[in-house]
Amino acid sequence: LRNPVWRTDAWQPYENITKFRTWINKNEREDISTAVIILSHHDRNVISFGKHSDVKLYSINVRRRFPNPSVVFLNGCGTGSPGNVDFVRQFNEKGVGTIIATSAEVNPTLAGDFLDSFAKVIKENENNEKFTIAAAYFETLQHMRQRIPSDGDSMYGASVLEYYLLGNGNVRLCPPTK
Repeated sequence: LRNPVWRTDAWQPYENITKFRTWINKNEREDISTAVIILSHHDRNVISFGKHSDVKLYSINVRRRFPNPSVVFLNGCGTGSPGNVDFVRQFNEKGVGTIIATSAEVNPTLAGDFLDSFAKVIKENENNEKFTIAAAYFETLQHMRQRIPSDGDSMYGASVLEYYLLGNGNVRLCPPTK
């Protein structure tokens, strides 16, 4: 959430998992297409904002319903890996047809850099009415594979393929607005 593209334009950033859990756990329906971006720790279908945090979000807490098209970006370790897809399933059952998830453990620097690059790609294409999430995902992969992490000395390379796009890649994107 440190990227100014998201921070200044996002409708509702949550830096407190309890407040996010309260919102996502309400059995209500969003009126407009929604993008939910979660940057967190993930282990066995449980999300937390710290590996040793007592405050957790369980996949069964996802009760809010979303109109089509809506998008969810599950940016945490193995959010879409075999045996750990319950958040993907819950969001999909609640109407989300497009999800970006990870297939394995991702280090925090990669997670932050991927979200940063994804936000920049969307911002660079904000005037392109035909720009889709599939295009944003692909451009982000291309950029990230050549990016050198701030805590490393070699490019990310193929490790960016831990991210994958599920569902409808034809959803059009624009930067979030209030």
